[in-house]
Amino acid sequence: MPRPRPALAAALLLALCGAAAAADAAADMSDAAKERSRAAASEQWHGRLHRLAALRVDDFSVADLLGPVLRHRYELPPTQVKKSLVYLGANQRLRRVVHDLLVGRPISIGAIGGSITHGAKASKIGETDWFSLVTRYMRDAFPRSNVTARNGALPATPSALMNMCLETYVDSGIDLLFVEYCANDGSDPHDRVKPKVYERLLRKILQ
Repeated sequence: MPRPRPALAAALLLALCGAAAAADAAADMSDAAKERSRAAASEQWHGRLHRLAALRVDDFSVADLLGPVLRHRYELPPTQVKKSLVYLGANQRLRRVVHDLLVGRPISIGAIGGSITHGAKASKIGETDWFSLVTRYMRDAFPRSNVTARNGALPATPSALMNMCLETYVDSGIDLLFVEYCANDGSDPHDRVKPKVYERLLRKILQ
């Protein structure tokens, strides 16, 4: 039986981002506003996913390959999720991860960053923080694959610290790593050191 070729890595990435951001977006909204937001998002996603489900990859239906992803109820509309993506880059490695998920191979995921990723203000760290939600979503969406997860985030630390001790907080051979330093590294346009340190960290991760 031929293996499916994962031609929809970008769609999966959008799905993961939508699942992770849903909890934060709903935190400060009233019940009525939440329901209106969910209804609007559901309508937009329904149109997109309905067209996606009709496609075929090799001899496989996308509806069969990504069934749990297509059935997920997203709370953010696709247009809002898309705005959170600045640059996808080359997705060859992501395609490999998606392929492994689809065929049921085990994968490992991880996260590094500051207090946001560690679980600050989550009602229960390890369950309701965004990384735990993404992990649970991936396990539900791809039950045939054994997804192991490790959160290596350290509160109140910049990327410079992680650059020096990456091997301590990230397992070797990891398949998918989320990196978040948007708050702790700041956005000072005159700071020329932090961008270089951050780039060095990313290059080390991609080696």
